[in-house]
Amino acid sequence: MVVFISSSCTTQVLRHEGPVADPKYILNSFNNFWAYWYNEVRLSEDFVPYNKHDSIVSKDYFLKEVSSGKYFPLKLKSNDSLIYYKLCKISDTVDSSIKEDIVMRFGELSYRFFQMEGKPLPGFNFVDINGNVYNKETCKGKIVVLNFWFIGCLACQREMPELNKMVASYKKRNDVVFLSIAPNNAHELKKFLEKTPFNYAAIANKNSYVMDTLNINMFPTQMIVNRNGEIAKVPENYKELEIELRKEFLK
Repeated sequence: MVVFISSSCTTQVLRHEGPVADPKYILNSFNNFWAYWYNEVRLSEDFVPYNKHDSIVSKDYFLKEVSSGKYFPLKLKSNDSLIYYKLCKISDTVDSSIKEDIVMRFGELSYRFFQMEGKPLPGFNFVDINGNVYNKETCKGKIVVLNFWFIGCLACQREMPELNKMVASYKKRNDVVFLSIAPNNAHELKKFLEKTPFNYAAIANKNSYVMDTLNINMFPTQMIVNRNGEIAKVPENYKELEIELRKEFLK
């Protein structure tokens, strides 16, 4: 189906049915835009990226343009199983907080994480609070799931029950490892985990590694490392993590 739509952001489109919402409505207020972004935008997932002229472009180019703050990713309705986004121009009259606090902030983060895909996980040498060692040799041939968090992060705590369910669902597999990376020391982690179960192996004292080596400053952050020790995906949340992990097992 080919549909013609009057908006400059959604002229002739292919294999989809126009935007999930009117761009003018989305950009009308910060609240409108945040609701749209929170409910519709998942830049870590696999999608078909279009530029403003309805031509397919690389994901690298698409995310770089979003990170510039000049465009936002307009999600398009799909009549197949694929996900589509199109670059939609942000005018100078739009609330600057939309551009700076959402588009540029999350766009830069998504672009940076995307560029990490396919590269070896740096500093892959961890010892958990019980003395178990995890590195390229001990995890050879295994998928490693990382969770970056810290004590006091309420968003991190809220997702722990769901992550525990995921760990339990893979308990019969010996080819996947779940590690949590935190800046807190071992004593603090043990005390916290006595009251709040989190069934990932806990790695302590990793503030410099997380902030400086990986440049992660948003928590929680998920990461999947493939069987070759390379970063496969940095999903945006635990729901995306489950989807991407299933995909990784099929490779």
